[in-house]
Amino acid sequence: MINTSKLKNRMRAMGITQKDLAALLDNDPATINRKMNDVTGYFLKAGDLEKIMSVLQIDDIREYFFND
Repeated sequence: MINTSKLKNRMRAMGITQKDLAALLDNDPATINRKMNDVTGYFLKAGDLEKIMSVLQIDDIREYFFND
């Protein structure tokens, strides 16, 4: 599960929009929004996570992803 508010705060701090993230992941913004908000049937793939972590300079995946 994604800590959506923490991820969005990090994006805002880094000046990255969902549209920017969508371009990075070769997705449309609506799809990224669904993936970030854990809409059923939409999920971030391992490669997506790696790119997001790199762009947002996230060191600990557990800090933003896979929370209860």
